[in-house]
Amino acid sequence: MLSQLVARFVPEHLALAGGLELRRAEILIKTAWFILLWSPPTLAFGYVTNGIDSIFLVVLACSIGFASVPFILRATGSLVAASNTLIAALLVEMLWYGVTSSGVHASTMTAIIYAPLFALVFQTRRAGLAWPVIALGVWTGLFVMEAQGYPFPGDGFDTTTRAAARLFELSSASSVIFVLVSLKDGMQEFLVATLRAREAEERPRRRCDSAARDAARA
Repeated sequence: MLSQLVARFVPEHLALAGGLELRRAEILIKTAWFILLWSPPTLAFGYVTNGIDSIFLVVLACSIGFASVPFILRATGSLVAASNTLIAALLVEMLWYGVTSSGVHASTMTAIIYAPLFALVFQTRRAGLAWPVIALGVWTGLFVMEAQGYPFPGDGFDTTTRAAARLFELSSASSVIFVLVSLKDGMQEFLVATLRAREAEERPRRRCDSAARDAARA
């Protein structure tokens, strides 16, 4: 059932072409949905620990961004446009949590590594080159704010709140990476199977060509 639902959002040209791009599109859709599942607990945890009303609006906006990824992919037919939407929404959410909690020490800062990771999986190296730079810029900006003495709200969190935030971070990060790597393994297995099938198809032709050359020499 999930496969049928995913297939509805895959652009026709990717579905007809098959291969690597089709697998990337399927993984992108599943990843966006899985991250979207984390929005309610992220909202609840952020509000309980930070108590800032603006978090609700930011998480809601970013959740809309996550939910829109399959529709953008279907409408534009572009993996780059759809994956950029996913990465941008994720970075905005993580940046806002950093500003409203503990800056570079915020538990969400680990999730910044998703930007270059997702760019490598869903885009070409050239297309995704900007995201590692942007992620580094986000971290550098928060570092400069801290160096300038910006009073981050999270600096006053007690030990229990900090530990709970770290546990939440590790749980969400490990689950997202696990799902992404599992889906990526499926894509690699598909590529290996495809290469083996092509090799099996070409082997008889190569034998015929070799036999023809031998006959011509004789």
